[in-house]
Amino acid sequence: MKLETIKELLLIITPFIVTLGGVISALFVKVYNAKNNYKTLKEEITKLNEETQKRQIRHTEELAKRDIIIKDLKEQLVQALNTIELLKSKIETKAGDPYLVKLEASNEEYKTALVKMREVLKSKEIENENLKATLAEVQTEIKVLKENIVSENKIKEEENLNIKDLVKSSKVEEETTKSTVKATLY
Repeated sequence: MKLETIKELLLIITPFIVTLGGVISALFVKVYNAKNNYKTLKEEITKLNEETQKRQIRHTEELAKRDIIIKDLKEQLVQALNTIELLKSKIETKAGDPYLVKLEASNEEYKTALVKMREVLKSKEIENENLKATLAEVQTEIKVLKENIVSENKIKEEENLNIKDLVKSSKVEEETTKSTVKATLY
């Protein structure tokens, strides 16, 4: 071949090679970015799961503490009721005794203490219910976060599929450029 035909051939082939190199480098950049996005998303999921577990443990501990307090208050309430019943039976058997007058006074004190204990018990039960509601809200938030992460993963997978389609189309373009180069050479 002559030197001029080689130069002409290089002038024809060079733009195809440059275009093909640009497409291939763009594909490599997209694949690299998708890989890094996947890693960061995985790390975020791990952090969210750890935080969720810590929250659940905290709420469970708080609920356990409240349950213990409520149980103690109920036991004290039962003891107070038993004492009141015992005092009532003694009063009914020994009416008019000065000892009974003192017992009646202490009975009134027990009644007021009992009323206070019931109020405390009710407030603790309300707090317990509020904590349970908060725990349920936290669990629904966790569920929503997990669903969001899953939907983001699906979007990333679709982007990866688009990258694969680009690779296939670039291979087809490469084949067509090869065939056109072969056709121009022959």
